[in-house]
Amino acid sequence: MLPGSMSDVVMPALISSADEAPGGRYDVAYLPEFSREGSAVADHYDASRIVIGERRPGCGKLLLRLFENFDVEKFLTSFEVAELAKFADNSFHALKVAFANEIARFAVRAKATPSQIFDIFLADQKLNISAAYLRPGMAFGGPCLPKDVRALALRMEATGVSAPLMSSILRSNDSHLFFLIEEIEARVKPGSRVLLVGLSFKPATDDVRNSPLVKLANELLDRGYNLHIYDPDFICDHGVDLSTVKSQLPADLAHRLLSEISLSEDWDLVVVAKAISQLQSRIKAFVPTFRIDRFE
Repeated sequence: MLPGSMSDVVMPALISSADEAPGGRYDVAYLPEFSREGSAVADHYDASRIVIGERRPGCGKLLLRLFENFDVEKFLTSFEVAELAKFADNSFHALKVAFANEIARFAVRAKATPSQIFDIFLADQKLNISAAYLRPGMAFGGPCLPKDVRALALRMEATGVSAPLMSSILRSNDSHLFFLIEEIEARVKPGSRVLLVGLSFKPATDDVRNSPLVKLANELLDRGYNLHIYDPDFICDHGVDLSTVKSQLPADLAHRLLSEISLSEDWDLVVVAKAISQLQSRIKAFVPTFRIDRFE
């Protein structure tokens, strides 16, 4: 069921039929199934995890008792999270099939053996077959991913191999960047004092080449925000010369880089693109934040 089905369809029907709201004689929880046709019974008893959506916190605990002997991770969450978790699963499964087949189509034309390519691909349990890259946050950037995706998509097109998935990756990445800008605009108006935490393309590097955060910063400036920038990977303690970083940036962006920050300043919004553990509690306590490093 799509997100909203429980709240907008099921709950009104239940309340109408019961002629009373939940919380007295009954309550409501939602248990999405993660079983596959052809192996549903085996999937039930060998579950990967248990997810229960609750109308209110705690009301799913009775349902959870049915699975007390299941040695898997269990999640009590909202209706919407439980509903969308199932769609995320199936969409990712479909994405993996489409990805493998697109690469295989090109491999055949390139006189490479698809099965050998994926033997090598699947052997990487550190990045390829793992939780790596599967946490929502900032758009990807840097010197490698954009150029390789673009090069492969163009070569596939040139050889007549249909690759709609590969060719749409960069468009999806650009869309994510503008989604984040819309979310900032929904929180504060142009002219507001905004502190952007992070500018390099990923944590633990000072590399600003093709950084999506540089694109984000430029777009915020163009839209009239009073923007200031602090990146923990640019500080001198990390052996980085801030002037070297500034020389790689447009002048109107470079002079907005801060060597240190003070949360006593009157920021209207702090956009956190990189975690700063030592400041996290202070940021949450005193300043409105938008965490795009992990979407909180």
